[in-house]
Amino acid sequence: MAYKKKFKRGDKITSMGRVAEIIDSGGWIYWDHQPKHPSFIQSMVYRTVRIAIARGILWEAVGIKDKI
Repeated sequence: MAYKKKFKRGDKITSMGRVAEIIDSGGWIYWDHQPKHPSFIQSMVYRTVRIAIARGILWEAVGIKDKI
């Protein structure tokens, strides 16, 4: 069975404050082209997340609702 996408890329993340808001609310984050669980980002080194923001590879993950 094929994988069904649960998320699509939303707005680009431009600050650590926004990353914290998303993680605190339990939201997922796109790391380049893959959605990542909040704990994945939370366990990363602060500097790594800052570099990802500067390079423009962090995006909000927006849930996709199935159309049946």
